[in-house]
Amino acid sequence: MKNKLLIISLLAFLGCKEEPFLPLLTNTFDNKPVFVLPSGKYSLKLNVPLKWRIVGQVGSENEGDSLLCTVPSATGVYKLIAKNAKVSSDSLNITLIVTPQAEVFKALRKGGHVLVFRHAAANVGSDRYATNTLSTDAKKLLATRDSAWYKSCSDTLARQLNDQGKLDAQNIGKMLKLGQIPVSRLFSSEFCRCFTTANLMNLGVATVQNRNLTYWINNEDNRLSNVMKLANTQPIDANNSVLIGHAALTGKDPLVATLNSLEWGDAAVFKLKTGQSSDYVTTLKVKDFTDLVK
Repeated sequence: MKNKLLIISLLAFLGCKEEPFLPLLTNTFDNKPVFVLPSGKYSLKLNVPLKWRIVGQVGSENEGDSLLCTVPSATGVYKLIAKNAKVSSDSLNITLIVTPQAEVFKALRKGGHVLVFRHAAANVGSDRYATNTLSTDAKKLLATRDSAWYKSCSDTLARQLNDQGKLDAQNIGKMLKLGQIPVSRLFSSEFCRCFTTANLMNLGVATVQNRNLTYWINNEDNRLSNVMKLANTQPIDANNSVLIGHAALTGKDPLVATLNSLEWGDAAVFKLKTGQSSDYVTTLKVKDFTDLVK
């Protein structure tokens, strides 16, 4: 994890007479990590006027009850410690998550969204039976011994996550937890590479395999409408839902191109709307997650 330390020293403002000590407090900081844009500004309103300066970071000394600092330009996670030099035990510890997707992650923290992921990186190749030109013998085999081949975690039957995919799935989950982005519903395709992606995220939510997300096996021509029906019927509350499926959709709906453009580990973000179809917001690339936990 990129984890740098910014130290802000806060010195008690000296007037004609010494004021009683007041612990550092703020009404604008809730102890959650703060999402900020690279090279942006971060400000904090304090409960008492203090003289402060930023050590080891762009900034200048100032006096007052507002702290303002310039955010680093590099994506990463930064630990900012605001200390009262008068009382060493008095401090505020602030986690700054610096990312170009800060506004998207802020919205996700409030809930009411669905993230439609493509499964994480998998072995290159093709699934054994995912073709409409099966021979008679292959169809017979599929109907008997390997009827649930697509659920198998054997790479002799279906493509599986590779080592990079397993690592990415874990880091996506770590980033969601680091950013305190609430997820209370987790669905995946029945393919092993999808439910393994979900399980490796380790979000503390049981993975529910849903046939509407499964590639090729179930009503492939209507897979997009089935995926979006599942997305659009999620509850609108303080949490988010995560769906993990596949690309290779068919049809003329504009969302086909949107979801087909997802690379391994990418997520299309949708905002839920009461009684209406959800709105596509943007696509989060896999690196938008994983670069924050390296």
